[in-house]
Amino acid sequence: MNSKEEILVWDPGAEFITGYKAAEALGQKITDLFNSREPRVEWAHALGQAKSQGAFRMEGWLGRKDGPPLWAEITLSTLMDRRETWTGTSVILQDATRRKNAEEAIKASLREKEVLLKEIHHRVKNNLQIISSLLRLQSETARDNETAALFLDSQERVSAMAMVHEYLYKSQDLARIHFSEYVAGLVGNLGRTFGFNSPEQTPKADVDDALLSLDVAVPCGLILTELISNAVKYAYPGSNGGPIDIRFRRLPEGFYELSVADQGVGFPKGFDWTNADSLGLRLIRLLTEQLDGQIRLDNSSGVKFTVTFKDPSSI
Repeated sequence: MNSKEEILVWDPGAEFITGYKAAEALGQKITDLFNSREPRVEWAHALGQAKSQGAFRMEGWLGRKDGPPLWAEITLSTLMDRRETWTGTSVILQDATRRKNAEEAIKASLREKEVLLKEIHHRVKNNLQIISSLLRLQSETARDNETAALFLDSQERVSAMAMVHEYLYKSQDLARIHFSEYVAGLVGNLGRTFGFNSPEQTPKADVDDALLSLDVAVPCGLILTELISNAVKYAYPGSNGGPIDIRFRRLPEGFYELSVADQGVGFPKGFDWTNADSLGLRLIRLLTEQLDGQIRLDNSSGVKFTVTFKDPSSI
């Protein structure tokens, strides 16, 4: 192709993939010969890049003489004379239509799977919310406060699981959730249950943002639910509540640290929480094991539980 963008050489390969004979192509401007469709081949831009860089590669749809367009890999190289003066440009076309169609088929398949996964998360969330509502209704028919409290505790645990699926349904990433957003939603949900009426009662969350996988986010949410519920119920007896601090930190090498602390009365002296019969404490221990993590208790000033774990699939 000369400096006027007119085709000077047209080899058999170009004839084969485009359908144009050499007699039809020679002397034609390349921009007139090919009727591009989107994404349009910007020849002016490509030629400018080739002149400034010496070579330029791009891809796009080119119209054949007959039949459907082809997806072309296009390589442009400048031609120079002995005085290093630009005299024209060589253009190499490669037919990559099969590869492009295969990529589009894979993308379409992935979109279908994303829609299916969203629907699954949506239905799981809805089913869990129905269970949560049934537990709340059942608590209203309980004959004593202790039984009603058991139903409400179970309702909060189910709600914590439902929230994970709700966030995954709304997220662009169908396998992970932003944990900071989840914690904010969880605290708000618990606030509606326990009736946090003042800033002093509302737990304070200091959370590093991280994308946690479903297998990690669910037990973390349940652990948070148990620890916050315990602090609300037992840390400040005979008062309107007190500070509850939630912290979540990213550590080196893919580890994370989750803690919930209060400044309340703490556990009784000599209390062995690791062997306690409380369902909530047993759940915390079992969920930490599920995370393959470690948990420690600081009972020196109130109660502070800290769970350290790793999520190999997190970002």
